[in-house]
Amino acid sequence: MRIAAVLLVLGLVVALACVPTSNPDTGRYACAADGDCGNGFDCRAQFDGGGRCYRLGECIDVELCDGVDDTCDGRIDETFPDAGASCATTKLGLCKTGALVCVTGAVSCAQTVQPAAEKCNSLDDNCDGETDNGFDLTTDSANCGQCGVSCDAGTTCGASSCRESACGDAFDNDLDGHTDCEDENCFARVCQASPEPAWHCGVDAGVPGCFP
Repeated sequence: MRIAAVLLVLGLVVALACVPTSNPDTGRYACAADGDCGNGFDCRAQFDGGGRCYRLGECIDVELCDGVDDTCDGRIDETFPDAGASCATTKLGLCKTGALVCVTGAVSCAQTVQPAAEKCNSLDDNCDGETDNGFDLTTDSANCGQCGVSCDAGTTCGASSCRESACGDAFDNDLDGHTDCEDENCFARVCQASPEPAWHCGVDAGVPGCFP
């Protein structure tokens, strides 16, 4: 009886010694090469360093936006084939510009342009749904008639065109064929500043000239 009991105890000890201390289906063994993992497994490099054993076919080489670590590198949804591709958000103006990103396992369009001060450029810079608001193309000498058209020296913008405004310099500044007071745009404008009081362009007996 004693011998049988001893043999039974020894059998139990041997059996317990054969029980693995970890479950290979729930844990991951560290590895440096595929040979460290055994048949049916491969060693996948980890982003933070080292490697882990995974069953063959369990991992793929392209990460998808699905909330899973597809490449088995220890990261989830860090990239996907269409990451960064241009897309359109629901914002207005330039803020509509976006890029594809992965958010909690789903592809989303992220806004990449923020509202900025409105410029006269035929674009909606401040993303309020209006283009070039705040600019008056009929009177703005820096944007006369259209954005970027600036009036030359000696002219100002009126009714969306650059018109003579220096009416005593003996030049046809707006190139309309009429100089100084001969240009109807100079009517009532100063044509001679001194001596005071200044003289203005006018018409006397049907003849345009510079009068006190």
